[in-house]
Amino acid sequence: MRQRTLRSVQSGIRRCAEGTSTDAGATSIHDAAYKLLYSHRHVVAVLAGPEHAELRTAFAQWLRRSWDEDYDLEAGADEALRGELDRLVAAGEVEAMGSLTAERWKERQRQKEAQIRARAMAEGRAEGLEFERRLLGSQAARRFGTGTGERLSALLAGESEPERLAAVGYAIIDCGTGAELLAAAQRIVGMAN
Repeated sequence: MRQRTLRSVQSGIRRCAEGTSTDAGATSIHDAAYKLLYSHRHVVAVLAGPEHAELRTAFAQWLRRSWDEDYDLEAGADEALRGELDRLVAAGEVEAMGSLTAERWKERQRQKEAQIRARAMAEGRAEGLEFERRLLGSQAARRFGTGTGERLSALLAGESEPERLAAVGYAIIDCGTGAELLAAAQRIVGMAN
């Protein structure tokens, strides 16, 4: 039974290494290795015996190489993780390698998601400010004529503070002429300088 299990493990390792895993859900060697490790817990048990020290070390080295590629560890992206993986490879601690890299992967995913959210928020804010500047120019043009609207739009082109844009919106309502509006807008925008 152990020999058949060992052959199954070896075959799975070979398929993963060749990129011919029969697991349709595996999108990379890294995924295949995780599926091999976590779907078939018996791998660790089979490789745990002293008679399999060489295979355990080879398997650990193979996993380490695949994780180097996935995590860009050779480029020194995470020196602490790289050192810990090297220590685990030397000890042949395959399961601990999986746990360590799974945690690191989760952390990277959280970081990527935070970066995506931050970028999306910045883009949304920029789009919102651009919309507000266009709207203010349109409102000024409607109330005081096209020339005033165009001059106000040019004046507000670089403005990025929502409070100042809101103040210009109030000025459109409060001012009686286009000249008054442009003077008020210059004062409001000039507050930044």
